[in-house]
Amino acid sequence: NLPEGQQILQKSIDGWQLNGSVIDSVAVKSYLSALSTQSGNFFADGFSGDQPFRSLRIRGNQMPEILVSAYEDEETGFVVQSSQYPQSFFGSDSTGVFKTIFLDFQGLSQGK
Repeated sequence: NLPEGQQILQKSIDGWQLNGSVIDSVAVKSYLSALSTQSGNFFADGFSGDQPFRSLRIRGNQMPEILVSAYEDEETGFVVQSSQYPQSFFGSDSTGVFKTIFLDFQGLSQGK
């Protein structure tokens, strides 16, 4: 079992899987397309989060694993950080980058 709040989206020989269950590849393609165009609205300068309350690992053939983490923050709502840019933290409210990465992602597991 995965730690609470952690999800794994992985491409395997059987197609895309979410936490080991096959999911709709068209929905994943749409999600990844939206994810690839995301950018933070503002830097959360000086942020140093202890433990993320949500994280997403993306794995695929011939690509490096990506880990995206979200932290709760009193000032902005959420702070998001990616393993691609580990020194960069972006603030987000519940309708910004956080929503696209973590809430829209939940729709994949629900078949939306």
